Amino acid sequence: PQRKDTLLLARSVVCDIRMMPLLRGKVEVDVLQLDGVRLNTMDMIADCRVDGRVGQAVVEIHTLDLKHDSVIVNTASLTDADLDICLSDTAQKDTAESRTPWVVAVAKASVSRSRVMLHLPGDTLNIEGRIGDIVVDNALLDLAEGVYSVSDIDIRRCGVRYDNRFEPRTKGMDYNHLAFTEMNVGVDSLYYSPDGMKVRLRACNMKEKSGFALSSLTFVASMDADRLHVHGFNLLTPYSTVSADVDMDFTTFDKTNPGKARAAFKASVGADD
Repeated sequence: PQRKDTLLLARSVVCDIRMMPLLRGKVEVDVLQLDGVRLNTMDMIADCRVDGRVGQAVVEIHTLDLKHDSVIVNTASLTDADLDICLSDTAQKDTAESRTPWVVAVAKASVSRSRVMLHLPGDTLNIEGRIGDIVVDNALLDLAEGVYSVSDIDIRRCGVRYDNRFEPRTKGMDYNHLAFTEMNVGVDSLYYSPDGMKVRLRACNMKEKSGFALSSLTFVASMDADRLHVHGFNLLTPYSTVSADVDMDFTTFDKTNPGKARAAFKASVGADD
């Protein structure tokens, strides 16, 4: 029987590590595969508890360089996972300054046939994600500089449910109790840094329990500390269409030395929306 203090229990574990690179301070893992995993972090992580199961987790690490704080992952996959994540506000905040210098590069990562439930402190808000397939290509995470980029994100057959448990339910689009299904999202590129961000959304469609349906959404957007650019914004529902291009300085509405703004909108909105 499972003991109460068991952190992780797996039906099988396969690990293939190359020995010679260890002498140079590097770790090369041809494959690390866990099947039939039962997980419960209990109080090992401050302000968070993760409980659930994972059907299979597989990772292939090209290089983990302990001397230069970098890791290159060829592939990582998670299948048939069902996880509950509970956040708590009981732990004291760590005010000590810390720096995470790691650079992580992942060629391909995927999640399939999985569910994640997030409980916010006090169980006031619940956010549930049901995942058909998510595939991420060429992700780079520079934790030291706060720079993150992804070349492609493909989300298929997913759903998201958001519940504010202390608010009553209402008819129509209930913003305290949202439930999106049949979500399909495609992102051609995503970049974020302290200086700004860029995103190119090539496809997005979904349905909400109220009956609202988003047939298509595409745009290219970029933002820095001074201005916002949104080009080729096109939104389509069964009853409405909206297109727009926006270039706006964040100082546009300042009383002194206002910035510039340019916007072009075209819309046809149906009564059912």
